[in-house]
Amino acid sequence: MRRVDSLELKNRSRGDVPLVVVATRRRAPACDDAVRHLQAACDEIGVELCGVDVDERDAAMAALLDEFGVVAVPAALLFSRGVLVERAVTVRDLAAARRLVGQVAGGVRAR
Repeated sequence: MRRVDSLELKNRSRGDVPLVVVATRRRAPACDDAVRHLQAACDEIGVELCGVDVDERDAAMAALLDEFGVVAVPAALLFSRGVLVERAVTVRDLAAARRLVGQVAGGVRAR
């Protein structure tokens, strides 16, 4: 997973390539689990995963996450062709991650 800053997130989220972004907190087991499941699903399906840390003191990132409707972490944001197509508050297991990532992978059906 690649960590991105607010400018890179803004640019990548508006691109033509499918993208999954996960907003996390440091030292939070639920966040670690979500990252692990999303990374596995993204690797299987071939979609890029980027991460942002909500604990960083970045006013631009806070405003951007607010614009995207992130109110709790871990949160998964799925972008396709520059449009936010899904926002999930939690990813409990690999099957849920596959279903989410499959939505932005050009119609690829998750197993």
